[in-house]
Amino acid sequence: MRHRVINLSWIFFEKFGLIGISVCSFLLYALLLGPSQFGLGVLALTLAETFGVVYCSLLEDPLVRRRDDMSKSAASVFWLGGALSLVTSVVLVGAIWLASDDGLFVALVAFACLKLLASVMARPLVAMLRRERNFKALANRTLAGKVLGALAGIGAALGGAGAWAIVLQAVVMDCFALLWLLRGRWQHVWGPVSWPVFLSIAKEGSSIALKMLSRGMLVRGMTLLLGATTSTTVVGYFSFANRLIDLPRQALSEGLLSYALPAIARRANEGHQVGRFVSDLSVYTALLMVPLFVGALAVGPDIIRYAFDEKWHAAIVLFQILALLAALRSLVLYVPATLAAMGQARIGVGADICLSLLSLGLVWWLSPALGAMAAVLALTVHTTLDLGFKCYQISRVTQLDYQRLAYDYGRILLASTLMLGVVWMLSRQFAMDFAMILIAVLTGLLVYLISFSLLKPNWYKGLMLVMRTRT
Repeated sequence: MRHRVINLSWIFFEKFGLIGISVCSFLLYALLLGPSQFGLGVLALTLAETFGVVYCSLLEDPLVRRRDDMSKSAASVFWLGGALSLVTSVVLVGAIWLASDDGLFVALVAFACLKLLASVMARPLVAMLRRERNFKALANRTLAGKVLGALAGIGAALGGAGAWAIVLQAVVMDCFALLWLLRGRWQHVWGPVSWPVFLSIAKEGSSIALKMLSRGMLVRGMTLLLGATTSTTVVGYFSFANRLIDLPRQALSEGLLSYALPAIARRANEGHQVGRFVSDLSVYTALLMVPLFVGALAVGPDIIRYAFDEKWHAAIVLFQILALLAALRSLVLYVPATLAAMGQARIGVGADICLSLLSLGLVWWLSPALGAMAAVLALTVHTTLDLGFKCYQISRVTQLDYQRLAYDYGRILLASTLMLGVVWMLSRQFAMDFAMILIAVLTGLLVYLISFSLLKPNWYKGLMLVMRTRT
């Protein structure tokens, strides 16, 4: 039990440390770079990351699951995975060179491909540490790389490097992380190399890569489509608004899931108790996340106007819609985790892929006329349909208390709406400087807590009961 708590603590430390550094560096880049340079760097990095996400998921998890000696597997993945990444990089840079007359963008993509190469070659070494459950080493190498990358990127931005700063941060992070892993473990990658072993590992990981392609590539795909059909300035506006929402959402979601996953898995064979527990988790998660993002919708425009100059004002409406979508997504946060815990993770994969393709098709169709708003509208369609799909998927494995969920979600929505109204009235009556924004946030929080307590007395007792649940 003690070792499990320590391992989870290091995982939590790594995830929140990464998010914290990402938030700080992102805000500095937004202050120092304009939308065009910001969008250019994000677009170049996204091209390399698109292949990196697929290749890493293709190779890492099968290595973790294997119980045989990793000497041949590690060497095969290190060298042949690196060769695959190198060939992909050459083809990608060549295609961009032929398709684009922007020499700066071609150079940025070529530099970003170093991240692809380093991240793929690190997979066997990461898999070794995961098999050894050495999460402390994983956390240290990732955070050290992130800190060095952030320092390099911010220094470059301060020096006027523009889009190079964003790409430099990611490249320094992954290259340093690879060198850290090789330190003391280089002998594991000097073993025999085998094509059949590499192809066997890739075959095992193909289903995982397919899931990552459908779930993790939606926003990246939208970014690439916006870059192909509009301009880097449009990409900058969308990336700015999306990251302002997604970074805190990701931190909260991963923190909550690190608690919820073992608790749900422990009840996988308890029938209707799973549905009751997931219902409790969903309600108290919505109690936290819905007012957070509704509040962001209310005060976000004033914060953007106060903290950033006028060049980011065009992203305000995008930010508000994405904040509302983040609140809605929190309602079904635990569905994928429940499906995985029940051994039914394959349910809905086809629907996820079709929904992602539909959303990307909408971006391609609408972006020439609507710009960044096309991506936001496509995400609205995706989120709305996904809520229905998630309800169907969870109904295949367990039964939730839908009547209770509807009542509690209704109370949360009403309390959040009252909070939104009060904050909106304050913003209309007073000049929103830093002090007034802080007063609006505290007033909104107080209104929410009082109104929800009136609607659902003793709610905190249920929250304490869920928090004491043994995982």
